[in-house]
Amino acid sequence: MQAPTPEADGGIAGGRAARLAGAARSKAVLVWLPAAAAAIALAVVVWQAAPASAPPASAKIARAAERAEPLPAQAGAPVLIDLNRASREELAALPGIGEMRAGRIIEERRAKPFRLTGDLADRDLIPRGMLTKIKGWITVESAAPP
Repeated sequence: MQAPTPEADGGIAGGRAARLAGAARSKAVLVWLPAAAAAIALAVVVWQAAPASAPPASAKIARAAERAEPLPAQAGAPVLIDLNRASREELAALPGIGEMRAGRIIEERRAKPFRLTGDLADRDLIPRGMLTKIKGWITVESAAPP
């Protein structure tokens, strides 16, 4: 049996090749590492300098806002819409109500006048979230419709 030579088991020559390959890899890392750090630093600077803006509204919300009619209140205190006396047009002008819900509200108040603004949600005419949005524009002042 022959004794193994250093070249056969990766000895002296193999060790030198491995060291050279490791050195080449180290040089490559030293080249791209500062470039990557500079790119990250630049991205952070640009991100911090960018003005904060609100996210864009969806197209559906934008179209609904264009179709919405302004509420009657303009000068001073807001005009409250009495649920038992409001016309179909006044009710439909409220955010999220529209013609169909306004008609249902009028039918419901003919059957039984509203006592509280919360009756809209209690009678399943509008969702509770919508009631929260329009609560500042509606009131129940009279128990009988005109």
